[in-house]
Amino acid sequence: MLVLAQAVSPSAVFGMGSISRTAQEQLAQLEKASAPFTDQLVEATKFIGVDLGTIQRPAEAATKKRKEDKSMVYYAREEWLLRWLLKKLQAGKDDMPRKIPLAWQLFNYLATTLPRAILAQLLTERRFISILRQTLEEANVSAKAPRLTKERSHRDSSSTLEDTSIRSSKKRKRSPELLEEPEDSNANSLSPLLDAIYTALNSMVQSTKAISCTDEDGKSAVFAAEYMKTALRTSAQEASTILGLWLSLSSHVLKARDYTVTNISSWLEPFLGIWEIRTLGDSDLLLFSQHATQSLLGLLRSIRGPGSQRSDWLAQLEQLIARNVILPAQSENLENKDSTLLGTLTKVAVIQDTMNAAVFFDVAIRSIQTYRAQRRRPQDGAWLQTTFTTLKNNFLVQRQEENSQALLAMVQSAIKYKVDLELPILRQITSTFALPEGRSDWSLVAALIKLDANIFLIPDPERDLLTELLTRLTQVSITPEWSDMAEKIVLDVAVPLMSEFAKARDLSGFINHWYLQLVEFEKLLQAEQLFSMYTFGTWEDGALQTQLNKLLEPSLTLQQIAAILDWLETAVDEHPNAVCVILEAVAGSISQEENVDALGLRLYHIMFDNGRSEKVDARYKWRSWRIISQTMRWATGSALEEAGQLVEESAKPFDELKKRSRSDTLLEIYDGNSVSLDSLEMLRCICATWVAADKGTLLETSSEKVALGFLEQLARDLKIFPTDLIGDTDLGRSDCGYPLNTLYRDIGWMFWSFTRCVLEEYPGILALCPKLNGPETFIEMLKHIFWIASASALQSQVENRIKWLYRNPDAFQYLWIDTIQNDIVLNSPSIIKAMINIMLSQTFNTENPLVKQKTLNVFSIKSLLKLPLEVLSKNDRERVLMIWSAPHKLDSGDLKLTQSMCDPALLSLKVKVMRRPTYYKDMCFQDLIRIAQTISDVEDKDLKTLVALFKEYVRLTIIQMTVNMDQVRDRTYISDGIRDIKKILKSTSSSKKEGDLAHSYIALADTTLSVLRSRSIVLNDLNIISTNKLDKLSASLKEYLLDHFRALLKKAIKSSSKSESKSFANESIALLCTIDSLNTLGVTSTELQVIGEKAKKLANLESSKAGDVLETRNRLNTFMTTHSESIRLENVGERIQGDISTIYGRQSILENVRAATSGKDEKSKLLLLHSIFGTGLANMHHLDKLLAARYVIASCEDTRRPQTEDGDDREFENQPFDLSSAYSALCGHLWKTTSLRQFCLLSEIMELMLRTKGRSMSQWNIDNTLGSITIICSRNGPLLRSNNAGTIYLHLCRLVQAVLVSHRLQLQGHFHIVVQVMQTLLRCLFTPLPHSTTKTTKFLVPPPWLSSPRHQLGAKHAAAYTRLVTLICDPSVSSVTRSQHNNLNSATDKAKGIAAQHMQYVLTSYIKLQLEMRMAPEIREKMVSGLYAIFDTTNMEMRRMISDSLDASGRAVYGTLFRDYQKFGKWKGS
Repeated sequence: MLVLAQAVSPSAVFGMGSISRTAQEQLAQLEKASAPFTDQLVEATKFIGVDLGTIQRPAEAATKKRKEDKSMVYYAREEWLLRWLLKKLQAGKDDMPRKIPLAWQLFNYLATTLPRAILAQLLTERRFISILRQTLEEANVSAKAPRLTKERSHRDSSSTLEDTSIRSSKKRKRSPELLEEPEDSNANSLSPLLDAIYTALNSMVQSTKAISCTDEDGKSAVFAAEYMKTALRTSAQEASTILGLWLSLSSHVLKARDYTVTNISSWLEPFLGIWEIRTLGDSDLLLFSQHATQSLLGLLRSIRGPGSQRSDWLAQLEQLIARNVILPAQSENLENKDSTLLGTLTKVAVIQDTMNAAVFFDVAIRSIQTYRAQRRRPQDGAWLQTTFTTLKNNFLVQRQEENSQALLAMVQSAIKYKVDLELPILRQITSTFALPEGRSDWSLVAALIKLDANIFLIPDPERDLLTELLTRLTQVSITPEWSDMAEKIVLDVAVPLMSEFAKARDLSGFINHWYLQLVEFEKLLQAEQLFSMYTFGTWEDGALQTQLNKLLEPSLTLQQIAAILDWLETAVDEHPNAVCVILEAVAGSISQEENVDALGLRLYHIMFDNGRSEKVDARYKWRSWRIISQTMRWATGSALEEAGQLVEESAKPFDELKKRSRSDTLLEIYDGNSVSLDSLEMLRCICATWVAADKGTLLETSSEKVALGFLEQLARDLKIFPTDLIGDTDLGRSDCGYPLNTLYRDIGWMFWSFTRCVLEEYPGILALCPKLNGPETFIEMLKHIFWIASASALQSQVENRIKWLYRNPDAFQYLWIDTIQNDIVLNSPSIIKAMINIMLSQTFNTENPLVKQKTLNVFSIKSLLKLPLEVLSKNDRERVLMIWSAPHKLDSGDLKLTQSMCDPALLSLKVKVMRRPTYYKDMCFQDLIRIAQTISDVEDKDLKTLVALFKEYVRLTIIQMTVNMDQVRDRTYISDGIRDIKKILKSTSSSKKEGDLAHSYIALADTTLSVLRSRSIVLNDLNIISTNKLDKLSASLKEYLLDHFRALLKKAIKSSSKSESKSFANESIALLCTIDSLNTLGVTSTELQVIGEKAKKLANLESSKAGDVLETRNRLNTFMTTHSESIRLENVGERIQGDISTIYGRQSILENVRAATSGKDEKSKLLLLHSIFGTGLANMHHLDKLLAARYVIASCEDTRRPQTEDGDDREFENQPFDLSSAYSALCGHLWKTTSLRQFCLLSEIMELMLRTKGRSMSQWNIDNTLGSITIICSRNGPLLRSNNAGTIYLHLCRLVQAVLVSHRLQLQGHFHIVVQVMQTLLRCLFTPLPHSTTKTTKFLVPPPWLSSPRHQLGAKHAAAYTRLVTLICDPSVSSVTRSQHNNLNSATDKAKGIAAQHMQYVLTSYIKLQLEMRMAPEIREKMVSGLYAIFDTTNMEMRRMISDSLDASGRAVYGTLFRDYQKFGKWKGS
């Protein structure tokens, strides 16, 4: 069939025909001579008049060239060549043509060139699909064959071709574009071939879609698409075979990590298309399962693995499984419950690889469609259960470990997607796979507990799985592998099991099982003679103790706790070791007041009465001390009096404490470098006892001597510890701060724990330390701790590292810093003074035996910075400035030490100290000059920070010295400063090389003159310097700075263009200092005209788009813009930008806004605000834009919004942009924020507008504010980090407070919205109970930013909420009255009446939440005044209504609250 393409000139036809005829003759000769197929392809391309470059282009480029080529008349040559190529590809014996990518590239070119009808006819005639299948089979065999075999086979098969290639090359020269034949068939060499096959097939499969085809020769695109479907349509068997082969080859390519393949993201689409257009039959699904499923699953698992580069294939492959396996089986199952189609389709794949079952189950879960609020339909749940059972039944019994791994993955999918599985099936899995005879799969057990703990909680008549699990948890503790798996088993199995018992309201049952297993564990230790086993067993682990601390009081009543203690008291004589562990856990779990009052010293008596503690084995002896220390933590009143009597009488075990207090050391070395825990717990016990005692009581006096004995031992041990560190003694490898589960601890860890006990756990004991023997004992002990902390801070910087300190660099640092910030220490003048004296006396490391270097003690500086300024006395502040004030007093030859005196932390400390007037001996202006000289020689990345701190230090110093200039000291200081500034400026008139001022000197002169100008009148009156001379001095500085500015710009342009980063850093800081100084001195646009061109040139440099250059450019642009003659408002919002995390960035934004709003009317300011918000409010996520918007809003006037005729002030779409519209935009984005800074900035702007722009606010704005706060406190709140929950809550409270104070009258008729806000804010103060399942807690789900149990709200947040309640119930007169008010009616009484009608719902919400959730005691204490304020607004009838609306439990709580109100809160009159 010949098709006419286009009429062209006869000469062109003749020329092309001649070339083609020659190429055809050459091609025939090459075939006859058996030339390499690549040579034949070169001649074949010449036959159609193209080169190899055109052939190798993508199909789109070839098609474009065909349309642009005017020399072609007929498609006869392309048709003939395609027939020839298909014949070569179809040859069965010679597989070389099918292996060469160029052949498939030529095929692709011809396929895109020929009309679809001709192409379809040729493909059908030559059975193209069979060619494709054969090619893929050969490629798959090559990819799987061993490399050596492949190379040898290829050499044998191609030796003849290589010989002929050599001979033929003598006859004629080949094209330089000739492609070499493939040398091997591994995955990397297969990539070009597979890429060529994909490209060719993709263009043909795409042409089967009518939407992708264009009309050809008048024929419809639909017909063309049908032609191609006919050519590519094949049987289901062949289509599935081709798909499976391609998926297998794709896996090999991915393993080879060949990323040169083009369009790999759509590699699967053409072969999926072939499968979709197959000839449909009854056995399609079985054929797919037989030929494609294995390769499909293998590829899918490799993609799901970590580090996969082809996650974009995931959806396609999962959809393929769903459509050809899962969904058909599901449909069949709905019609016939006994259908076995799923098992048939998946059995082979599961047998081949058990992990395929997990893939099938995961896809089956996610194939279920959800319907509205209901997660799944009942039939969907039944189908998933059938799927799980069917896949499990396909397992081979012999593969125990593989089966367990697959089931683990399936159970994890069920957990992730909340799939409920039948309990009998889960029990069978537990018996067969998780806890079979002779083996335990703890990962599977943990997953099953998380999925459905009823497997163990509900008794099974066939097998007691709970007893089996508990027994195995006990037995595994004595195995050799226990130390490696202990943490995983305890945290993943034992702890969750305890939580599940608590949720089932059977925590007492778990404690009973815990006790029984401890008894069994003790028997095992005796039988195996392992009583000194190093690692704790499952039931001894501290994680169980910690979990019980969270669960005991929320889960058990006082009567239940008392019943447990009664039972333990009966069991202690028989099994004291087990009872000791349980009592320790219970003692650490008591905190509620009613339990504290009822229990008293009950736990002590159970453990120590009648000599019971003497029966406790040494392995558990240390735990008995913890019972006392934990009890002392919460004991009060009579319990402490009884404890004092026991200590005084030396009752058990206090007699042992007294005896041990007379020892020489706390350390009890067990074996080598291991220490028993007894000494640590004894120290904790005596510290807890003395700290719990009230001053002057018997307990204090009787325990004081014992406590002093232990503290003296600690002081002696700490004196030896630095020697051990220097001698590199083996102190152990344990990491301090990491929870350990061992019976014996390393020496280093024990020293840290001793120190932590005194400094952090019981800092109150430090008040006793001054009474130690010798006045210097306490000071020496603190000094040794400080030395260790200081040396720890230097371990990453020194060569001769101390191994233990290098391994634990933060251990002692955190202890010291936490101690000096502790309220108990800060409120003890003698202790904090001693610690400050140590820090001030250790400013250098020369005395520290662990360092012995003349270096600045940076840790001492950082520690002093952590202290509140109030605790630093005047003498302390003077010592700070005297010790570090004069670098010239140091060794001038030690440049590094001199420069270290200008550390940013040191300057920060100076600034902090100078915030209070502080003088020191020989204080003079030369000290500032010397610091400036030192800073000028510093080359540091924090140079900008250093200069900023120095300027602040100079400013505070000069301000202090100008307060009392009538005094000689201050007058002399200022006079010397003026004289030195004159000298500095005079030096600038010398030669250019020596006259340039360093950036630090510029900062010094500018800051000094700036402060002096503000005090010019006083200076003039005191005859220190006249105002005229001071102005001349400032003018002289400005003149120099303008010249210096011009020179710096020139240098900066040169350094930036040459990419001299180090050089530009110096110019950058000098430029910034100069810009700041000129801003302070004040310059005009006329003075900056000469500099303008250079500034623009620096800003336009390509290198000015990153790093220091970018910041300098932004600051420069801001400076030039703010000092220009006029500022255009067009796009000014886009030009205002900066880093709000830096002070310079914020100043830049403020200066730009000031310049843009200066002299502008309100309309122009609103246009500027609209420009800052951006089109479609796109800039709401940019912090710099929000800060600029805040400045603009603050500059706008508060004008009343125009109202409609009916008095409604609702917004309309055609209303111009105003402050109300801006507020609505801010409010709409508040609950969509993604960062804390954005949230805080938005809320602060809204609060500013509520308080200062009240006239501009509409009723919609107020309602919208309250609604947004409700959303933020709901489950749909912003996804902000939980550690910022307190900050978020306080910002919300401030917004509500602004509404209540400034817009109270607009809440009339809208108070129900206020109640809703108050209820949601109230909910945030409660913490859900671990086992709570009530409707209220399900409805009031905490917001995402409050979801972490570790970050909950505290007392100050409750105080903020209480303030809101009092504002509502007891408003101020100004908030509820208008300018014209009828004095006959009390506005406050009316407001209280409205509040009473609505706040009763807040009170009932509080009562219900008290019953169903947990509130911290400190929060409850702060809430009392708010509750009393609500009661104040209610009358007797209303209180009766509140009581009637509650259930029995609620009425009990309500009655208690009301009685307390009557007793403590109700005003009874005078």
